[in-house]
Amino acid sequence: MIRHAEAHPSSTWDDGDLVGAGQWRALDLPHALRGKISPDQVYSIDPARVFPGACITPGDADRSYVWPSLTVAPRAIANNPPYRLVSDFEVFAKDSPKLTSDLFFDPRFSDRTVLLAWEHEHIPPTVRALLARCFPAHQVPRRPLGLLATSTPSGP
Repeated sequence: MIRHAEAHPSSTWDDGDLVGAGQWRALDLPHALRGKISPDQVYSIDPARVFPGACITPGDADRSYVWPSLTVAPRAIANNPPYRLVSDFEVFAKDSPKLTSDLFFDPRFSDRTVLLAWEHEHIPPTVRALLARCFPAHQVPRRPLGLLATSTPSGP
């Protein structure tokens, strides 16, 4: 599971696209993952799904959330695994972590390596939902140590 590449840091200037550094990082993703993982399938948020309140500009319409798909598309193109968009539910819905867990805990994903590009604020609750699904009898910590990697704008 990877977060989207860099977008504009201010929501008042954000147009839903990646900034230059994010575009370059997305283009480098096939090289960055080489020798580390070889996904059988690639998934991202469907950019046709809109999310409310994207900007604080008065009168701003809802708009598509394209960052994850733009981030992972170069990897999918370079290596040609099946590339699918998650459009079964709204990623910004309150129950999206559970819905994501339900979607990917399906027999069709057994023995598969899936690369999932997701919205950065939804990765921690989604990982918690996935862990709770794997280990239902155990209390899952709010921030599982060693599981969530962080990156800086200047690093991978």
